[in-house]
Formats: sequence, C-alpha cells, structure tokens
Amino acid sequence: MISTAQIEYMLERMYSEHKLTIDIEQQRLRFTLFEWQQQAVGFTGCEIQAAHLFLDKIYLQVAYHGQGFGQQMLHYVEQLGREQDLISISLRVNKHNIQAIRAYERAGFANIKSLCTDIGQGFVMDDYVMQKSLI
Repeated sequence: MISTAQIEYMLERMYSEHKLTIDIEQQRLRFTLFEWQQQAVGFTGCEIQAAHLFLDKIYLQVAYHGQGFGQQMLHYVEQLGREQDLISISLRVNKHNIQAIRAYERAGFANIKSLCTDIGQGFVMDDYVMQKSLI
C-alpha cells in the first residue's frame, strides 16, 4: 500500500515511544491497551472532538487478525463514545487497505469522504474518512 520508507517515517512520526509518551502526558488521546491471556495484543488511541470521537490510532498485532479481536476493539471504542454521549466515531484508513475498510464496514462505518494529506518528506496519507453514527 505504501513504501517501506513511508512506513518508517510514519512510525517515527506517529507511533514512536517518544510521540506516544507525549500524547499520553498531554492527555491528547485516551489510550486503551487490549490484552489476551495476559499478553498485549493491541491498542487504541481516541480523541474527543466536539461531539465526535476520533479514532486516531488502532493497532492489532498481525497474529491476532481475523480472530474477532479487531471487532472487539471497535466495539469498545463505540461504547466509549456512547458513554460520553457523543454522536459519532470517525477514523481515517488508507484507500488501498481493503481488509481494514471491510472490517470497518462490518462494524457499521461508512465512507464519507476522501482526504489526501501531505505529511512531509514527500509523503502523503491518501485516505478515506469513515464514520459511524452513535445516535
């Protein structure tokens, strides 16, 4: 979907220990760690934006794909949004990540627009914005 160079750039920019620590310390995102049999398998990072919940980060180890863990994580995020009386959840997904797009669609998300964002170093994030209503 994207080059190894872009993956490395994005990991350092958005998922490095330093960046995640800053996000946690500034309480910009609410992080949730997901475990299975006392083993960390994934995490989410969500941000409330007005009356909406933005799912900024979702990661599940590849070994756990296709086993329902991703849907459980999305269900948890949905419950979080409902507990906060928010009206929707939105996220961005790479336009070529068909597996993730299908998973989001199964969870009730719909594609609401395309968005191409320059992230520096000559790289772009060419995404769909997907949204799920909570009302």
